[in-house]
Amino acid sequence: MKKNEILLEQVKNLPNVSGCYLYQDKNKQLIYVGKAKSLKKRVTSYFTKVSNFKTMQLVNDIVSLDFITTNNEKEALILEQTLIKKYHPKYNILLADDKRYPYIQVTKEKDPQYHYLRRANKDQGNYYGPFPDGTGAREILKLLERIIPLRKCAGNLGKPCLYYHLGQCSGACFKAVPWSYYQNQINKINQFFKGNVAVIKQQLQNSMSISSDNQQYEAANRIKILLEKIDLFLSQQVVEFQDFGDRDFINYLTEDNLISIVTLFYRNGKLQAKDEYVGKNNFLDIEDFVRNYCTQLYNKNTLPKEIYLPNEVEISDLKLLFPTVKFFHPVKGKKENILNIAKTNAVYAWKNYLDKAKTSEVNMMKVLTQWLKLPVINHLEVFDVSNLYKNASVGAMIVYKDGKPSFNDYRRFLLNPKLNDDYHRFEEMIYRRYYNLLVNKLPLPDLIIVDGGKPQIQATLNQLQLLNLKIPVIGLAKNKKHQTDRVINSKFQVVHIPKNDICFLFLANLQDQIHNYAIKYHKLKRSQSMINSFLATIPGIGPKLQKEILAKFPTFSDLQGATYDELKVVIKSTVVLKKLWLELHSFEL
Repeated sequence: MKKNEILLEQVKNLPNVSGCYLYQDKNKQLIYVGKAKSLKKRVTSYFTKVSNFKTMQLVNDIVSLDFITTNNEKEALILEQTLIKKYHPKYNILLADDKRYPYIQVTKEKDPQYHYLRRANKDQGNYYGPFPDGTGAREILKLLERIIPLRKCAGNLGKPCLYYHLGQCSGACFKAVPWSYYQNQINKINQFFKGNVAVIKQQLQNSMSISSDNQQYEAANRIKILLEKIDLFLSQQVVEFQDFGDRDFINYLTEDNLISIVTLFYRNGKLQAKDEYVGKNNFLDIEDFVRNYCTQLYNKNTLPKEIYLPNEVEISDLKLLFPTVKFFHPVKGKKENILNIAKTNAVYAWKNYLDKAKTSEVNMMKVLTQWLKLPVINHLEVFDVSNLYKNASVGAMIVYKDGKPSFNDYRRFLLNPKLNDDYHRFEEMIYRRYYNLLVNKLPLPDLIIVDGGKPQIQATLNQLQLLNLKIPVIGLAKNKKHQTDRVINSKFQVVHIPKNDICFLFLANLQDQIHNYAIKYHKLKRSQSMINSFLATIPGIGPKLQKEILAKFPTFSDLQGATYDELKVVIKSTVVLKKLWLELHSFEL
């Protein structure tokens, strides 16, 4: 029996009830999951009413099908999203790198405290955000800890903690704090995010005046800085909706076989952040796409009370998936205007995506060969070192193959701390890298790029000569403003590439990438050193347990942010765990 005949026989036997249908290819891989009010009716339409090229592609790939029945359409919707999340079918997959935006959480505890998080779960506290970036969220968190303190220590320490003396803790460390105190603080936090901070500012101004009158000028200056930060926060907030409502506006563009979708997050009546996604238009219809997008977006971010979408997007399924949200198709006024702004942002995101594609790394390789007068560049390697402090010198390397980053080939080097300059650090790193390639008979690059000028280039050339290798080398030198300024070849001559040329911009981007990669590794090693030093002070934690803790919590932030239960998985001794927990939460990084 032919493939189509087998499939049509399977379709004929489908039940006429709600559920999910699952399509598989010749390798028995799940390639598409869909939901339906009527399985038989919906699946039959794929084989009798092929409406577009993408549906035709899908049908041609189907070799077998399966189904799961549900009690109703809502259960089918939820099951569909669960299966997509689990199996990532190629005709459903979307947002592989979906964002987790930063939030500030006030916990639901007897003595609440602040947390910085990138995943919101409303059952676990009150959330403020999303914020467009982590730095801004952390700055606001620090400000809140100083002007509207909650509990900041582990609590029940039997004595005032350091934060209490600094005016950043409620005092739960040594006394019972009445709930009315926390209610008042949480009300102040709510007012702060609405922009109503006149009372807080007046209190701070009074304290500043008292400190100044008592000649406590340092204290007065600290309060002055807090007031400036509050004013900066307020200056960045433009209230669009006087009801201080939470609303999201979602719009999209389909063009050039791409889809671009943008969400504008409004919280407390103000635009807080923007989410955007641009990718290949691999979906079968816009409702499927928007449904998948919203499910993945709000799986990790707070839901608003209202969501606005363009008229052509059917919202009945979304209402079933998100029953607490009201969905609208705005037709006039401010809300329609903001939805149009979301569309404009989608257009800009699409244009930026195309611009990057036009200056893709593959094309840059060809352009780079022309500028450097080389026969071919298919494989390049970029190096940098980081030595911000007197210890833990590190090196890093990023690799591009066939015009794309080869992440599996990225390498990091812990360098000899006795080496006291970049010249010798580069020598060690370059020798180790290419000695290893030679010994293991691995492919060599067509070009080596170093972050630096003549010293870094000379160090690289010396080691290549020592290994009897002839690989072209260029250096990327920066100016006093730490910006990419010139390209230097292995003869120490400047290659005069115009700074507005796409090739120069590509090289500048490479320099930023390797610098950030090296700095990230340096911070990790510094953080791990700090963790080991800190853990060594805890009775009962020896080198072996230190290593196990470090494997689970690689940075101090990870360790300090871990829950008691998460630490318990690694630290079996209750006595040792309690000692660590107390120290962690009276320790300021």
